[in-house]
Amino acid sequence: MNIKTYTTTASTSDTAVQITNERTLLSWIRTSIGIMAFGCVVVKFSLFVKQISLILDKLTPAPTGSYSVMIGIVLVAVSTFVLLLLYMCYQ
Repeated sequence: MNIKTYTTTASTSDTAVQITNERTLLSWIRTSIGIMAFGCVVVKFSLFVKQISLILDKLTPAPTGSYSVMIGIVLVAVSTFVLLLLYMCYQ
């Protein structure tokens, strides 16, 4: 009788660990998608600022030395790398 109880407890423990790992995986995926979306927003905001500066002030050229596009691309790349690393670790 005690052996069956121990087996059931071990099975329940393994299931709980698996569910916890899947929940952690999903939270990392959610975080990675959020970082990727933020990178896209940074790039779009940079383009928006350039267009507004051209519309409002046609005499002065738009600033060209901004790093917003590079920061956005780096955020998307890091997010993609995290997703790939996560997939490899979960397998």
